[in-house]
Formats: sequence, C-alpha cells, structure tokens
Amino acid sequence: MEPVMTPGELAALLKTERRPCVIHFYADDAAALCEQVDGVLSTLAKRYDAPEMLLFLRVRAGSQTKHLCRSFEVRAAPTVLLVDENLNVVERVQGPDAPRITQYVERLAEDAAARLEKRISAIIASHRIMLFMKGTHPDDAKCKFSREIVSILREHGIAFGTYDILSDRSVREGLKKRAQWPTYPQLYCAGELIGGVDIVREMARNNTLREELGGSDVPSDEQARDALNARLEKLIRQERVMLFMKGDPETPQCGFSAKTVAILRAHQIAFGSFDILRDDDVRQGLKAYAMWPTYPQLYANGDLVGGLDIVQQLAETGALEKELAG
Repeated sequence: MEPVMTPGELAALLKTERRPCVIHFYADDAAALCEQVDGVLSTLAKRYDAPEMLLFLRVRAGSQTKHLCRSFEVRAAPTVLLVDENLNVVERVQGPDAPRITQYVERLAEDAAARLEKRISAIIASHRIMLFMKGTHPDDAKCKFSREIVSILREHGIAFGTYDILSDRSVREGLKKRAQWPTYPQLYCAGELIGGVDIVREMARNNTLREELGGSDVPSDEQARDALNARLEKLIRQERVMLFMKGDPETPQCGFSAKTVAILRAHQIAFGSFDILRDDDVRQGLKAYAMWPTYPQLYANGDLVGGLDIVQQLAETGALEKELAG
C-alpha cells in the first residue's frame, strides 16, 4: 500500500491512476488496532489492487498529514475511507471492523469494474473504426507500430477515431483483459476487435482491409454529424451527473469550471467529468448539440442543467440536489 502525505499528492495520484482508492488513516498511538486493519486490507489488496481495479493507500495521521486528514474529516485512527476517482467519499469505516471493511471494498471493486467496462464500451462505440494507440493524435504516435497502423489506415482512405492508452492506465490495462489481447495498438470496427498491426498489415497486403472494415470511406458531413451526436449522447449519459469542463476536477483550467466543481463537492454530489480541452470535436459539437455556447456545462440524467450561473442559483435557493436527482 502506497503512502501519501498531502491532498495535492493524493489528487495527482488519482489523476494518473483514474481508479477508486481505499485509504487507511493510521496512527502510532493506535498501533494495535491499525495493525488489525492493515491485515484486512493487505488480504483485500492481493485481490483488488490492480490498475483496472482499486488503489490501496496508507496515510500516517500526524502533523505532516494534518491537511489531508482535515480535508476528509478524519478525527481518529484507524479510519478507512473508500474514495471514488473524483475524490468523493463513498464509504467510511472507523475502527477495526473487518466485516464492514471487506463488504465495502468488495462492493467498491464491483462498482469500479462495472464503471470501467461502461467507459471502455463508450470509447469503443464513439467511432465505427476505433484505434487504441500510443499517442494523443494520429500525427503524434509514440511508437512505430502505432505510426504504421495509422499510415495503413490513411493509405486506404479509412476514417477512424483514436484513444491514447498512455494517458489512461485503467483503460490500458482493462482493455487488455477485456479483449484478451496483450499489446497495442488495437483496432476495432463496429465494436469488435480486428487486431493489432500484424493483422492490419496482412489485410492490407491481401487487399481485404477495406472489405473487413466495411468500406469505411471518409464519411459525408451528415454522417459525421450523426456519428458525433451519437457519441455526445453516450458521453452525456456516461454518469448520472456529468460535467463538461476545462481540465479535470483536480486541476480545472478556468475559474468557472473550478467554481462549479467546488459547488458540487460542497453539496456532496457525485459526478463524472469530461475535459473538453482534450477533444475539439466534443468541445465544438456539444455547443451546437446543447445550443449552449459556453463551458462548463452540467448534465443530469442526460438533460442539460446549465452553466455556472444556473448551478450557483440552484445552490443558493437550495434546489440543486432536487434538480440533479431528476
């Protein structure tokens, strides 16, 4: 189990890992009780501490970690917190209550697996031809195999979307297990795995690539718009409450996004987020789709709630939770 010291370290770690975590706050003056909790968590970590599952952390309560303890309202040790990817506390157990700790961790692992599967499925479905590669853009591929498969697809006039597996460890490891395919790049067509660069290279050599991919020529403007709208609908419904913002909840890139995140957290509202700075198609397309020209945009149950002004007004009138509950 990894040690952490500050809220900033925890936020940075979760931004990199993008998986829920189990945090044990322990103290030397409660060593016997904390050792019991360590034993329970060590057993659970052997089952669930994996890039596509959970992250197990330890925090030594004391002067060096007082800000972290205060931010999570930890007042005694041992305390175990179960925290989602957005630093929302899902469950809290104070004391060496092994049955409750085990029950909550197992439930968190099940939920994490389901959310990851949902996220991977949404990414695969976001384009008819989807390439999971190393690099943020086809022109910036980070390995020769990714560069080669991009070149082959372009030579055959095949339109495709991409996802950078280097930016998301959970997806990178989860997709390997889901597809039972241990390497990247991976190419998908209509939700089904085609294979890696060797298979794509062989299809191109045999002149069967376009046939296998269904003759996926560059789409018309109308087809591209329909495909983007379908992708936006999936993203909007990815979580019950979904925030399209500049940056992510831990590192917002504008004041309006930061204020919206702060309001949601102050009201203990769990939410998913999407960084519109990373995807210009989504950034521009969602403006037209929602007929809302600015960001952030907050959605609940697939419907637009509004931007910061509306969220602030709802919070001030005490109507925010009711509005987001649908």
